[in-house]
Amino acid sequence: MGVMALVRNPRNFERAGVSDEVAATVTAKISDPGVIARSRMFPFRFLAAHKAAPSLQWT
Repeated sequence: MGVMALVRNPRNFERAGVSDEVAATVTAKISDPGVIARSRMFPFRFLAAHKAAPSLQWT
């Protein structure tokens, strides 16, 4: 999945019941400064994803 899809879907991942390993992989990818810089996404997208995350599993 692309970074935009990963950032936009933490609630869907939670509902789907993804494993802790998958959650850790997603979290590592979307918190990597290099990946963030290459994504060319606006910072508010990451803030919105953080606010929409249903649990602390995604922080």
